[in-house]
Amino acid sequence: RSPDVYRGDSYREKDDVLRRAEAGASRQQGEFVAALAHVLRNPVTVLCLTSEQLVASAVGGETDRSNAYRQLMNESHRLRRCALNLQEFGHILKSTAVYKFTYLDPAEIAESVGREFAATVARQGYELIVTTSGDTPLARADSDALECVIWNLLENAVQYSPCNKTVHLEVGREQDAVCIRVRDRGIGISHAELPRVFESYVRGDSAHQYATGLGIGLSIVRYIVSAHQGLIRADSKVDEGSTFTILLPGVG
Repeated sequence: RSPDVYRGDSYREKDDVLRRAEAGASRQQGEFVAALAHVLRNPVTVLCLTSEQLVASAVGGETDRSNAYRQLMNESHRLRRCALNLQEFGHILKSTAVYKFTYLDPAEIAESVGREFAATVARQGYELIVTTSGDTPLARADSDALECVIWNLLENAVQYSPCNKTVHLEVGREQDAVCIRVRDRGIGISHAELPRVFESYVRGDSAHQYATGLGIGLSIVRYIVSAHQGLIRADSKVDEGSTFTILLPGVG
C-alpha cells in the first residue's frame, strides 16, 4: 500500500470519527433541550393557569385561595431551582464557579432544605425522613452550593423511586468528617452503569422511563463536592435502591 493511499484512508477515518463525535454532541444537545422544555413546561403551565384563575376570581373560598397561592409559591421555587442548576452547570462548563466559604452547620442546612423539599413532593405522595446527629462537625462550605447538592440528591432519589416513596436524608459524623447521606428504595443502578452515574447526560438503561430532569444534577453534585475538598460515593443494587454518601472535611 502506497503512503498516499494510507494517508487518504487515515484522513477518512479521522473524518468519520469527527462526524460521529459531532453527531453525538448534536444528539446530546437535542436531548438536553428537549429535557429542559419538559422540565419547564409543567411548572410554567401551573403558574399560568393558577394565576389566570386568581385574576378572574375563579378560585372561591379562603382555603382554596390559600392552596392556590401555595401552589404558585411551590412552582416558583421549582423554577428557581432549575434556573440555579442551569447557572451552576454553565459556570462548571466555563470553569468560572466561585464559592463563598463560611463555617456552617450542615445539619441546619439539611433540615432547612428537607422542609422545603418535603413540602414540594408531598403532593406526589412522597415522604422525606430527615435524621441529624448532635455531634455533626461544622463544615467550611458555601451554603447555597451545599443546598444545591442536597436538593439534587433528594430530587434524584424521588425521580427514581416510583413505587417506594420514602426517602431518607441523614447528616452526621464519620470519624472527623461531615457525612451527608441520601438513600432510597427505588429502581437502583446496575453494577456496570454505576461508574458513569456522575457524568453529565448519562442515564442507565432502566432509568430512561423515569427520567424527568436534565441529566446534569449528579455531575453538578460531584463538581461542588470536589470543590469543597470532599468525596462522594454511590452504592446501589438494581430493584433495591441507591445510597449517595458525601464526606466533607469537618471543623471541630
